[in-house]
Amino acid sequence: NFAELIKVSYAVGLPCDISLRIRCRAFVPYPRCCVLVRKRFMRKKGIEKLYYSIGEVSERTGLGTHVLRYWETEFKQLKPRKNRAGRRTYTSKDIRIVERIRYLLKQRGLTIKGAQKVLAAEESGEGSERMRSLVELRRFLKDVLEQLEEG
Repeated sequence: NFAELIKVSYAVGLPCDISLRIRCRAFVPYPRCCVLVRKRFMRKKGIEKLYYSIGEVSERTGLGTHVLRYWETEFKQLKPRKNRAGRRTYTSKDIRIVERIRYLLKQRGLTIKGAQKVLAAEESGEGSERMRSLVELRRFLKDVLEQLEEG
């Protein structure tokens, strides 16, 4: 709500000129100070954005923009949309994929080919099938251990 943003901007101490809002209505939805207040308000309430720029994703993941662009060519799962201006817009799903790739390459030390295989297995459901069988095996081994401890 614009009125709430004005109140919050005054409370924070930012100048906010309503006449600027009226004059720039066709071009700028809010004055610059209100945009800053809105961002702080959204962050405070835990509201996530729908789309992120490549710079925001770069800051969030600690990777360079050149790395993100390279990974787009190497991993078919990572396909951020491009807006009319040709700029990449990442969704939360894209960011989760980037973080997964980063984990596979940096923490687990896999090569790009190895990470591609892991992601392909996860995408096809093969990875979840393996996980299910490992969970069943673990349950079975716990049961055997309990029986050995009892008798």
